[in-house]
Amino acid sequence: MALVSLLSTIAINAFAQAAQGPVRQIVDSVVNPWIAKDKLPGVAVAVSLGGKEAFYFYGQRDDAGNPFRPDSVVEIGSCTKVFTATLLAEQVNDGHMALNDLAEKYFPPGDHLGSSTRDMTLLMLATHTAGFPRDPTDIPNRLEKRNIDNYTTSDFFHFIDNWQVQGQLPAAYSYSNTGFGLLGYLVAKAAGADWENLLNENITKPLGMYDTVVRLRDDQQPRLAQGHRENAAPAPQWPVFAWYAAGVLRSTSQDMLIFGEANLGHPTVGGMTVPQELAAAMKLAQQPRLPIDNGKLKQALGWSIRPQSPGHDRLIRKDGGTAGFSSVIVLCPAKDLAVFVVTNQGQAEASEVGTEIADRVRARAN
Repeated sequence: MALVSLLSTIAINAFAQAAQGPVRQIVDSVVNPWIAKDKLPGVAVAVSLGGKEAFYFYGQRDDAGNPFRPDSVVEIGSCTKVFTATLLAEQVNDGHMALNDLAEKYFPPGDHLGSSTRDMTLLMLATHTAGFPRDPTDIPNRLEKRNIDNYTTSDFFHFIDNWQVQGQLPAAYSYSNTGFGLLGYLVAKAAGADWENLLNENITKPLGMYDTVVRLRDDQQPRLAQGHRENAAPAPQWPVFAWYAAGVLRSTSQDMLIFGEANLGHPTVGGMTVPQELAAAMKLAQQPRLPIDNGKLKQALGWSIRPQSPGHDRLIRKDGGTAGFSSVIVLCPAKDLAVFVVTNQGQAEASEVGTEIADRVRARAN
């Protein structure tokens, strides 16, 4: 088995060294029609194959005409969920939490679940089977009024405390920012730290992901991409919601490729050694838990998994969207392949595009 693994690694690395031209052709052939169809202002694509990284940029990152770069800052929306899932997995591996623990065990003092939600577990929150709506139903209509200063943490927990699940738990799969936002609070409480500091200490700092943040630093502002709505109008910056652990992060193509390589099991990324406990948590987060999409996919902790099938390697994927950005990270462990795609326009098809790029590069690596 060791010899087979070694030969596979040699083959992948040899392909990666020779593939920059073919990969460029693949990315161009997928991205250019996408840009033309949806009239996208700009697109950034990052590919790591066998540890060899390449970046491909199209259009512009802002209305001044500046191009995308590896360090251009973008909103990654719900890609944030796999960071939260990894933090959960660390707490599970450390013995501080268990996936089948009741969620209420970790609630702040004074907050509680209602009669229909008391059997809710951490696993249900992490796999969208906790019966919560996509977003809290009592939030303001205007996006800018939903920020945490206006719709506060207290407001969020008041909604959680009073929510009534329809039917029995676990509920049928239903994608929920609400549930993942709650999960972030519970993980942070179990760890004895706030979510943002936990993220920094356990993931972004050890991996050297210095541009993956909740709130932008002054040095990041000049590198910030301008998001656009589907009608091409400038989009407001994505607010920090009370359920921030579901979709708050800003990042860069370079950082997301680092995160992808770490999730592929690389022992070092960007010159940083991946801590063993973080690598183990990433593996735990990727384990499939239940079938979704009529059995075509499996839900893991945050990630969705396309199982291996004839002619198709297993893919691990998470997409994200905000008012002004669409993004996806796709992993193919069998080919040591990570792909990150982002466009600075909301409601675009980044998930499908990233998957197609991964499949085409994967097929060429066979």
